[in-house]
Amino acid sequence: MMRTHGAPLNYLRYKDMLVRLGLLSDMAYAQPESQERMLLYDLWKILRGEVTESIYVENLRLLLQVILRLIDAKRVVDVPKHVSNRPADMERNEVQSATVAKEESYIGNEMGFLNEKQQLCVRSSEVQKIQNHFHVYFLNRLQFYKRQLDHKKSMKE
Repeated sequence: MMRTHGAPLNYLRYKDMLVRLGLLSDMAYAQPESQERMLLYDLWKILRGEVTESIYVENLRLLLQVILRLIDAKRVVDVPKHVSNRPADMERNEVQSATVAKEESYIGNEMGFLNEKQQLCVRSSEVQKIQNHFHVYFLNRLQFYKRQLDHKKSMKE
């Protein structure tokens, strides 16, 4: 089974990446019962980190794009045109490249599956569930982006 997903991330590096992207705050992570911390572990399970003790950045990218409403039509199966931000991909039928390898490849609460290249893919029917479940991360990212823009604006003044 050859993997071409780049270097794996352990749990600490994974958490650090989400903090740097503005999806998770260090303060929220420090609180044992915070919703953001629980979501961090939910995402880890969907990415099979609980089983493999590491995750691949490429698979994390896919789920983060779904959470942030930036659909990757190559690895989201049966995405309607109005959902995708990349209609050219839909016209080239790249959605067909994501196929379920085996029934046992379903992962984490029946979310996502591994394709023939062992890459995580998401069913179009799961997109809304994932976005709803991780909505706090979406809002955190928007606030983080706004703070960055405000900081840049204040630096120019």
